Amino acid sequence: MRQQTFKHCRSRGPGAILLSLVASTLTLSSSGVFAAPLTELNPAGPVSRQIIDLMSITFGLMLLVLIPVLLLTVWIARRYRYNHPSADYRPDWNASPNIERLLWLIPAVIVLILATLTWHYSQSLSPYRALSTNQPPLQVQVIASRGGWWFIYPQQNLATQNQLVIPVGRQVHLQLTADSRLSSLFIPRLAGQIYAMPGRRTQLYLQADKPGRFHGENTQYNGSRFSDQRFSVRAVDEDHFKHWLRLVQHSDRRLDLAQYRKIEQNGDWRSIRYFADVSDHLFDRIIAAQHAHTDFNQQRNV
Repeated sequence: MRQQTFKHCRSRGPGAILLSLVASTLTLSSSGVFAAPLTELNPAGPVSRQIIDLMSITFGLMLLVLIPVLLLTVWIARRYRYNHPSADYRPDWNASPNIERLLWLIPAVIVLILATLTWHYSQSLSPYRALSTNQPPLQVQVIASRGGWWFIYPQQNLATQNQLVIPVGRQVHLQLTADSRLSSLFIPRLAGQIYAMPGRRTQLYLQADKPGRFHGENTQYNGSRFSDQRFSVRAVDEDHFKHWLRLVQHSDRRLDLAQYRKIEQNGDWRSIRYFADVSDHLFDRIIAAQHAHTDFNQQRNV
């Protein structure tokens, strides 16, 4: 059966094979295999917008190389074909100064442009660099765990599980760590990827320019059910954010280390929960617990 299919495609030529591949891709897309939207191309904040700008410039430079190469390939194949009726026969030709200059100049210019862009965007897109705004950032502590994502608001003394709520137009300072497994936080429409590491503290600044609901996820494979480590992001205006804070603060749930461990062990990891009271230094205690666990393993292996 496979041999018959191959012979059938070969007999119909490369055009038919290409058409079959396109049709297969469209079929997979409609069936949901590639149904995930390209949200990276629809930025909703200043950080993601800079990322799109960098991608667009890089794509343009790629086309600057690719298009001439494709055109030259067709031209050379036609110009120097075996049965060309009026081709010049020049067996002694072996070099061209103009072609040599062109082959060295264009790559040198592209490398220079890429080096400049790399330096500029490495500075402006550093996750540890605060955004240019006069308003103080909203502080949020993020814990990546087997149970999903935990967001602690230390200034408001509340926490959420698997949902991040932020005000529009205000920068948010995320401090991240992980409990037991390396994770990678990624909110495509708001910011780039940043690692959350056990026993370590990383940072990320982001901002939403318009209200909306965005998705966040773990992009680091770290074991079973890693694909379930997703969360939602709600960007609301300042009045709605204050109203949401008041609603959460009236909750009767309290989050301490024992409650955190209990929820982790129960395995209900997709739920969204709100906690009106958070024990002091919970974020720091989870980081310290990872250090203690590492020290214990090192001593045991001595």
